[in-house]
Amino acid sequence: MTSQETTFQLLQEMRGHEEDVRGVSPCGEDRIATSSRDKTIKVWKKREEGYQIECTMVGHTDFVGPLAFIPPRISEYYAGGALVSGSRDKSLIVWDLNTMGILETLEGHKEQVSCIAISSSGTVVSGSLDGTLRIWDRSTCLTVLEGHAGPVLSAAFLPSGDLVSGSGDKTIKVWRDGRCMATLAGHTDTVRSICIFGNIGFLTASHDCTLRLWSFTGKEMLVMTGHTGLVYSLATLPGLDLVASGSEDNTVKIWNSKGKCIQTITHPSCVWDLGFLHDGNIVSACGDGVTRIWTQDASQLDADLVAAYNTALETQNKQVHGESGKVPMKDVSALSSPGSKDGQTIVVNEGGSGIAYSWDSVQMRWDKIGEVVRGPDDNMDVSAKMLDGVQYDYVFDVDIADGAPVRKLPYNIGQNPHTVAENWLAREGLPMSYREQVVEFILQNTTNTPQAPALHNPDPLTGNSAYIPQDVGAPKASHVPSKIDKLELNFAPMREFLHFDKMNHDGAAKKLHEIFGSSSNSTLDKEIIEDVLSLCADIGSSRPLRPEEIKQLQVAIECLDVQEMFPVLDMLRVAILNAQVAEHFASRSSLLSKVLKSMEDGASLPILLTVFRLVCNAFKFDSLRVWVKEEKATIINLAVQNLSLENKSYRLALATILLNFSTMAQQEDTSCGIECISLLIESLKSFDERDVDATFRLLVAVGTLACNKEDAAMCKALDVAEACCSAVALCGKPTKLVQALKDVETLLQ
Repeated sequence: MTSQETTFQLLQEMRGHEEDVRGVSPCGEDRIATSSRDKTIKVWKKREEGYQIECTMVGHTDFVGPLAFIPPRISEYYAGGALVSGSRDKSLIVWDLNTMGILETLEGHKEQVSCIAISSSGTVVSGSLDGTLRIWDRSTCLTVLEGHAGPVLSAAFLPSGDLVSGSGDKTIKVWRDGRCMATLAGHTDTVRSICIFGNIGFLTASHDCTLRLWSFTGKEMLVMTGHTGLVYSLATLPGLDLVASGSEDNTVKIWNSKGKCIQTITHPSCVWDLGFLHDGNIVSACGDGVTRIWTQDASQLDADLVAAYNTALETQNKQVHGESGKVPMKDVSALSSPGSKDGQTIVVNEGGSGIAYSWDSVQMRWDKIGEVVRGPDDNMDVSAKMLDGVQYDYVFDVDIADGAPVRKLPYNIGQNPHTVAENWLAREGLPMSYREQVVEFILQNTTNTPQAPALHNPDPLTGNSAYIPQDVGAPKASHVPSKIDKLELNFAPMREFLHFDKMNHDGAAKKLHEIFGSSSNSTLDKEIIEDVLSLCADIGSSRPLRPEEIKQLQVAIECLDVQEMFPVLDMLRVAILNAQVAEHFASRSSLLSKVLKSMEDGASLPILLTVFRLVCNAFKFDSLRVWVKEEKATIINLAVQNLSLENKSYRLALATILLNFSTMAQQEDTSCGIECISLLIESLKSFDERDVDATFRLLVAVGTLACNKEDAAMCKALDVAEACCSAVALCGKPTKLVQALKDVETLLQ
């Protein structure tokens, strides 16, 4: 095919759903079914003027997700064909597309139904967030397939009749006759979608932003990269050598059989699902509540519709990202490549802002300079005022009180004054009661500052607004990065890491005497023992440790068995709250990893508790946070293994780790990940009325995660809010838990 033949353009927009369109399924040659967060399914019939709503089907009690079509004559039960839908209400419904009525209701899953697959004989298989797949004979569940360690989010039948499934545990499993025949690993995050690619093999899409092509025997053949967000959906059409993928990055990408991306189709919001129609057109389900059809046939196009759509996207892009002017902004991936010379400066697009970086050829790294702001000519300008090495449009001197030092308040044109005020007060350690005064001060002193555009029809998932064509009576849409800045929140997002800084010196010293007196370890000489014992009394004091004392801690940890070392680890836990100690052990992180790994084989509660508190304290400094990130999977797996422990102190340490992970994700503007969120949910369900403080930290962690678009999407998909409500009710609804829950509900509504 030539490149011209592979160019898809907008053919039609199908409007009718009140919220985002979550699923789409071509049904024969002249129908399309769509599902939505508005709890309905709509069937669209092809007519002369395009696809029009034929029927709205209501039956589910919560939002509807996956859809699957059973073609006529392949099933003895559904000879006329049928549509199967899955919902967050944990059920599936089989619909008669002739009468538009319900044929069967399939119940049995314990959590949301997340995917549906149909065999060549019409057998229905469903996957769920409960981690299982179910094989159905009408409304009877014949088999439950268990084996995944996370939610099942995708499934498909191979030509051989084997079933393949993808999960939040990052794996793909191949099933035959109710048994798992193989487990395929390759993706580094959730496997979200699976589809068959002709006679070549099958494709998988993942939250790791990649697509992978596998042979039918399970060999990985190709990795396709290009998306910058979670990949939610895949589609192919027999006889057409093309693959389409839909993503959280608001695009559909078209790929050829060699794995090359040959077209990117931009959408106003995330693309939840897509499919190929029989004529080769593509249908996409978008987070703005609109279903769109894309065609390669230029003769079918409405030039006015295409122009209006492209103009609206261009306007939306300018409102979100700004016009880069004379300084082009690069994708954040540019930071993965070395600079060409020392001092080279690039501007990177980070969340819509231009962030300048300079290449340090000695350290071989990109050093952040600061945000590049706009000058009066609307081009990026580097002549603005400086504060702490960062450029701003304004830097105000603020007198808080007589005799108090003058505070510096930086502000850039286009920033939300409420957000600037809140962040500044938190940074300066000032009461939030000053917020409105600071906002008013900013507004009075920046009279030419443009205000954020009004938000029309916000996307319920991301807070972004939807593209709306210029139909009669339709408001013109705008697009803003987030609605979080405008919300009144009690605790979220958390901006500081929590740690455990208290230590029982007498108890630790007593335990050390017992261990050293009974230890048979020949590598522990008397001098080391005495040094460690004397050091115990000074740990945590204002006196910084000398290099030789830090070395003593290291030697003791290296020499002691895991069952003996917990008082030494407790000393280390407090010691790493000092930057010098943290730096020392960060450069020897393999020692910490060894300790962490030893916990997987089983450890006593005191040792496990101490290690978890140590992990909490490791978040304080950048040097050890790198180690925490590297060991994130091990830490989460260790927590999952010991979730049944009912010790109050242990649960508080676990909740603090999860809160610190969410804070780190918020600070670095990255996704915390489905494994962390799944552990949050299980912890909320496991903790009881005695764990008020731990539950509070979990709620603040959820609220902090909900401030991130990707994590908010996963929190909604996994129904975290319901687990939060149950946990607060179990604890008797104390005030601080109710307030933290309010943050969660506000952010995830």
